[in-house]
Amino acid sequence: MNIMRKSTKTIAFLTLGLTTLVGSAFTASNTFAPGVANPVAGYASTEVTGGTVSTLGFELSPSGDSIDYIHLRLEGDTTSSNVSMSLNDGAAFSCGALPFFDGSQTEYFCTPAELMMTADLNKTAVIIS
Repeated sequence: MNIMRKSTKTIAFLTLGLTTLVGSAFTASNTFAPGVANPVAGYASTEVTGGTVSTLGFELSPSGDSIDYIHLRLEGDTTSSNVSMSLNDGAAFSCGALPFFDGSQTEYFCTPAELMMTADLNKTAVIIS
């Protein structure tokens, strides 16, 4: 992996945490792990339903203009949950054919159902049920 690609990955892998956002159907508010800044790049809002997001990052195409997949970590063992995402209110796509629980968080790799250009992304949703 060359240095430029690694830098792009590092920049693209955003770690975000929000203490509260608008309410959801399953919780009084969205829940993100504490201590990380508001989202700043590529989108305006993130909604979370049914769980706690500790990290959310984007793996970009080699050119950086589209999203190849999304790296998601949820607090706790959510391996028995159905986890999905949507981008810009589009169709939801499943996450985690092989989720990995490390003892405190569950890791997912989510592949968007449709090509999403990074410049067009303005909303993400994470649904845990």
